[in-house]
Amino acid sequence: MTEQSNGVMISKSGHQAIRLLIASWFIGASTGVVPYEAAHAMAARLIPWSWSELALSTFLFATAWLILIGRQTRGAALLLALFVFWSGYMASFGPHKTLEFHEFWRDLALMGALLLTYTQPAAINTTPEECPQTRLRLVNKPQNRPLPSPASNATGHAAFDDSPDEMAGLFNRMMDYA
Repeated sequence: MTEQSNGVMISKSGHQAIRLLIASWFIGASTGVVPYEAAHAMAARLIPWSWSELALSTFLFATAWLILIGRQTRGAALLLALFVFWSGYMASFGPHKTLEFHEFWRDLALMGALLLTYTQPAAINTTPEECPQTRLRLVNKPQNRPLPSPASNATGHAAFDDSPDEMAGLFNRMMDYA
């Protein structure tokens, strides 16, 4: 199943590969395998230092895990993208300027990858065959419904005549009574 957006096609396996790569980077950053100084500086500014490492690791790991397994991907990608942007911006252009511009550029590339995961269609827009965890509606709708009969008056004739000329005559007669 592929989607098309302005001539660009990304298959379902392409979305999964993007999710795997971006989530593995953030899981590595949360465990300390990948250095991510901007996030540590931002976490230290937001909450006390004693809790910042634990909170940052939990946030990065939880959102990356949601992206990896494909649950709440849009929300997790949006949260991570906002965090990556503001942490990189504050570390590169903020009062302490601990990062160089090329590291902020790397953060922008990470945001682009996160936005690629954000472009995956929501599970609510997919068919049940594509997304088996969606809930099926158990509504029995008849496929061939009979068309309603035209309304008729007391004489058994239709309320409006068939041709436009006859309809104009009907409206003229109504105006005579008014």
